[in-house]
Amino acid sequence: MVFSGQGTQWAGCGRVLYDSDPVFRRVVDAVEDHWRERSDISLREACFSAPQEALNEVQLAQPVIFMLQCALVEQFKTWGVYPDCVVGHSSGEVAAAYACGALSLAEATSLVFHRATLQQRTAGSGRMLAIGLDRPGVEELLENLRVFSRPGGDGAARVEVACENAPASTVICGKEAMLRPIMDELDRRRVQNRLIPGNIAFHSSAMEPIREDALSALAFLNGSTFDADVPMVSSVTGVETKKLDNAYWWSNIRRPVRFAAAMETIVRNHRPDVFLEIAPHSALQPTIAQCLEGNGERTACIPTLMREADVRLGFQEALGALFRAGVELDFAAQFPRPEPIAHLLPGYPRDDQSASDEMSDDEMFLDLGEYAHGPLIGHRVPCEHLLFEARLSERDFPWLAEHRVHHASIMPAAGYIELLLQAFGGVPLHVETLEFLQPCPIGTTPVRLHTELFAVANAPDEFTFTISS
Repeated sequence: MVFSGQGTQWAGCGRVLYDSDPVFRRVVDAVEDHWRERSDISLREACFSAPQEALNEVQLAQPVIFMLQCALVEQFKTWGVYPDCVVGHSSGEVAAAYACGALSLAEATSLVFHRATLQQRTAGSGRMLAIGLDRPGVEELLENLRVFSRPGGDGAARVEVACENAPASTVICGKEAMLRPIMDELDRRRVQNRLIPGNIAFHSSAMEPIREDALSALAFLNGSTFDADVPMVSSVTGVETKKLDNAYWWSNIRRPVRFAAAMETIVRNHRPDVFLEIAPHSALQPTIAQCLEGNGERTACIPTLMREADVRLGFQEALGALFRAGVELDFAAQFPRPEPIAHLLPGYPRDDQSASDEMSDDEMFLDLGEYAHGPLIGHRVPCEHLLFEARLSERDFPWLAEHRVHHASIMPAAGYIELLLQAFGGVPLHVETLEFLQPCPIGTTPVRLHTELFAVANAPDEFTFTISS
């Protein structure tokens, strides 16, 4: 499972699922209860009712996404969908830590509260610019423009690399005035670039002012055991991580996102068949696909919800995509089959006398009809072996006559199989050898179509057959 970060929230997202799904509603309410222990603001109300402008602020954006991601994880579990491995992008690592079992819902909610609240204090620190180049290409460009500050450099940071998302997808950050000349140069070179909405330079030196407060606020995690059920691959280090203390989460805030390296580790160590993105808007689909290019495996990339779309339908479509990709769904849990209770009902007297009149009952006429045994095989002919006869012509079977080879109507192969199925009343059968000696034409002049079956000696339930006209 892949957990997206900030930017995937949208006004009203998840409201319909909250109203219609009890598991989704239970998790949202649980997150709300933990959230209200620290805040006077209702996170649930903000998620469902706040305008987009308010949701774009980090103090609401990250917690809202986290709440919906946790609810989606539990909703997928009701269908038997569990992660084998998790990875999160930036703030998405909080939900990933919950999904893998490393953090409880209370711990994760407290973590996302402090993370978002502290980062809100850095509002106005800069902008983020997504560029369609690899990291070395971006660094070379920035050095040529003399605006790049490498990590650990002596000079004050001007423009920094914030995210290494994919082989040809890198995000930089800095003051907008510093980013504008870079955008002009990228446009001149016809390199794809996009200024990401927001006013914070995430994963950069702009986070330094909150360092001490972040380490202090997140110190409650230092005594946790972090007993994960499945591996969590870190987008901070690019490898599996097990210790999620306050130092780790400060690195998650401060250090660049290494999502491409994390994806490389997952592909190499786990060889997944399916990547399921968990988010109110599945924004990482192109990034995931780019990370998987050239790995030689057929891997499905499945989104959950999409912005401004029917979220109930989106969830069901995600289940359908998982099923098509080979993920076994727990239909029994969703549609339990009740135990038989007929034997518990009180008995009552029955009159088994036949009330049919053979001279007026339609069943009698049907049994004697021309197609009594089946619509294609016709009626049974008294004989020592099984013999069925039907009248075959374009007029009798206009739908069969549509099967043409070189402009001539002939019986399709499926027709022969249908004749056998009708001969045995529709029970399952296995055809070991089927030989077509010549085509069976369907002409304008009616002919008799014979289906003959001969029991094989000393072989119960085995027959040879001949179909001819």
